[in-house]
Amino acid sequence: MEKLAEKNRFSWIYDGDRAVDRPAWDTVVLENKKFVVLPSLGSLVPGWLLVVPKRPVANLASLTSEERLELVSLVASAKRRLSAFPGDVFVFEHGGVQGSPLSCGVDQAHLHIVPLTFDLIEASLQTSDVRWIKSTHTQDPWSDPSISSEYLVLSNLADTYVGHSKKPTSQWFRKLIANRIGRSDSWNYREFPNLDIVDKTLAVMAS
Repeated sequence: MEKLAEKNRFSWIYDGDRAVDRPAWDTVVLENKKFVVLPSLGSLVPGWLLVVPKRPVANLASLTSEERLELVSLVASAKRRLSAFPGDVFVFEHGGVQGSPLSCGVDQAHLHIVPLTFDLIEASLQTSDVRWIKSTHTQDPWSDPSISSEYLVLSNLADTYVGHSKKPTSQWFRKLIANRIGRSDSWNYREFPNLDIVDKTLAVMAS
């Protein structure tokens, strides 16, 4: 497993700072022994969640098989809670190594869970800058032989794909989603935190 050398915006989850007053997007809405679920900073749609390991790890492929079983279980719980939002639920990961642009500037593994009113798999397969392979490992795509040191994972929890970018790109899925929902100028979570959307997610997840 690659060791993470520096603090990142998720370090508080595992370094003892959870009691500190934190922004809305650091609100834990679900958790188990190995992971927490948070609303995503820069959410483009209500219901956008992140699942983050409770230990430092660069990508989800570096987790143990036992940890990934707990991940799958927590994702299922989160998906049930997202039934209040329109659309179908998709999960994806930008799986990078430390310092890679693919990791979206965050050297800590995290899985996105997002309800969308369009088919993110169909939209992703239509792009030309990623080579997609349909995985037979639907529940645990990180065990797929096609997983390399840098990868994309995309699933609707029925069909699962592993992608390899021709050129690693930060926030690849966010750019695609922003373009499809007519917000192509606000894909960058650093510039557009979208706290109003985060609050809508929290209101539903807390009910």
